[in-house]
Amino acid sequence: MLKTLEVVPHVVALCKAPYTIITRFTSDKTIREWLLSTDGHIHDVSFMRAILQIVNAVDAIHKHGIIHNLLIDENIMINHVGNKTFVTIDNFCLATKLDEQEPHPCGALNKIQDKLWWVAPEVFYGVNASTASDVFAMCDVINTICKRIWKKTLPLQPLLERGRSKNPANRPTLAQFREKVIELLERSLYPD
Repeated sequence: MLKTLEVVPHVVALCKAPYTIITRFTSDKTIREWLLSTDGHIHDVSFMRAILQIVNAVDAIHKHGIIHNLLIDENIMINHVGNKTFVTIDNFCLATKLDEQEPHPCGALNKIQDKLWWVAPEVFYGVNASTASDVFAMCDVINTICKRIWKKTLPLQPLLERGRSKNPANRPTLAQFREKVIELLERSLYPD
């Protein structure tokens, strides 16, 4: 089994036979708790770096053929080591493999009914989850946290709105999202 263990950034490890996701036990804060603990006093660059790590984490699981299906603020963990912030995606209880999935049965969604606002419209109505549905959830989490907790509007707002489109084909890819975050970080760090 150890021969098939593969380290995936921001997830910890995947074991491919049988397909198992190994996450670490964590006492980290959720992204919501992190922002609340600072009263929203987090520098824009620090928050943008955290967003970039979220994008990279979601991309890493997608590259391994996994759809998370439950990207909510409670499953995005923030850990601090010295002055560095690390993001980990947690709770893969509703995760599916891209090539082996069925639409969510109502029972699975009923378990998380207080979290349904994060679910992409197509998944809510019984269509298979996809990378685009995880993008929807990721954008919804970031957008909600920015508006309700951090109380700031990021220059990412148009992209976040596109990511929350009802039509999955209109949502940006993770590569497009990453490119925009990196561009904004570079502009913040190295203004003209």
